[in-house]
Amino acid sequence: MAGEEFYIAFIGSADRFAALSRFFDRLVATKSAISETPTPDGVQTLVSDSAWIDSLDNQAIERLTREGAWALEDILDCVLQGEYTLVGVTFDGRSGRLIYEPWAYPFGGTDALKAPVETFGLEVWGDSFHDGFAEWKKQNG
Repeated sequence: MAGEEFYIAFIGSADRFAALSRFFDRLVATKSAISETPTPDGVQTLVSDSAWIDSLDNQAIERLTREGAWALEDILDCVLQGEYTLVGVTFDGRSGRLIYEPWAYPFGGTDALKAPVETFGLEVWGDSFHDGFAEWKKQNG
């Protein structure tokens, strides 16, 4: 899968992106720390850390309480255990991308990557893995 950029594309406002970006930075640091030094209690200790709530603003907290929304703990558990590297987030003032690099296929899917984007009030409009899966499978199958 080398050479391809995998991403979740989204649109929204700069303030919502800034909130997502702060949360994403913490996810990246935590996921990186897990791979460098696994914790004795595993990911669950990190997921249940109440400090995660400090990474959320009121709008994100409100979205997490909506019916059908992902629970914060589920987002954290899935993303931190997902078989991919979180590369970064970009934004041009209107649209952006959450960029990740799968380690292999299957890697756990992209729903858990879309969840934080939506939690912070941004609208997902593209998913490079699902949108290009048939083509990727032809090339790599």
